[in-house]
Amino acid sequence: MTGNIRQVEMGKIDVQELLTAVDACKGDVFFVTDEGDKINLKSQLCRMVGILKVIEGGQFSGGRFECQNTDDASLLFRFNLYRTIEK
Repeated sequence: MTGNIRQVEMGKIDVQELLTAVDACKGDVFFVTDEGDKINLKSQLCRMVGILKVIEGGQFSGGRFECQNTDDASLLFRFNLYRTIEK
């Protein structure tokens, strides 16, 4: 299963915009911390608990995401570059 996981690196991004992009994804999207913890950003509970770890002043401080769906990885990659979500 790990062979199908796509990773996306992101820089600083507005948290609300990031969560909107994650909501547009079809499958699970995990934020992977430097310690190796995986936070499922599609889960509202994980968002509440985990998002505090990765934000600084309303901005996502950067990090790595794992997507099981290739289209989701492409969506997040394009969002990181252009800050827009294709519909």
